[in-house]
Amino acid sequence: PDYFYYVLLEVQRLWPPFIGGRRIANQDTTLGGFHIPKGYAAVYISHAIHRDPEVFQQPKDFLPGRWGGRNAGQEHLLCSLGNGPRNCIGVQLDNVFLKAVCGYLLQHYDWDLSPYSQDLQYKCLPVSRPTVPPMVSFTELELESSASDLPDGPH
Repeated sequence: PDYFYYVLLEVQRLWPPFIGGRRIANQDTTLGGFHIPKGYAAVYISHAIHRDPEVFQQPKDFLPGRWGGRNAGQEHLLCSLGNGPRNCIGVQLDNVFLKAVCGYLLQHYDWDLSPYSQDLQYKCLPVSRPTVPPMVSFTELELESSASDLPDGPH
């Protein structure tokens, strides 16, 4: 379960669903050495933030284990659905759905790209997604069931 969670975090880090966001300064402030007057917007780009080599070693590589190692407990650094008190209201619901759907697919299907050589480039606007929808082949796994897997009642 931990590694599965790390995989989902790493997917979100490398391929955030939204390009970023903006915040309006409610007071004069300095951000990264830049003065931002009250009422002005500061824009952030999730794709760039999630690839900061000072935070994520080997930032371009898919390394789910980073979330159990150096970046353990730093899920708050992901800002693909916003962050802080103004983040997406559905962020927890999104996490529940992702875990449930991906978990179900992993438990019940073998899947692969079909054909294997496909254009997997993606575009960022208006949301991150593949440029060309990928073709995936699903094969239902033969699951062994036992009496303990069956609903209560006569068997």
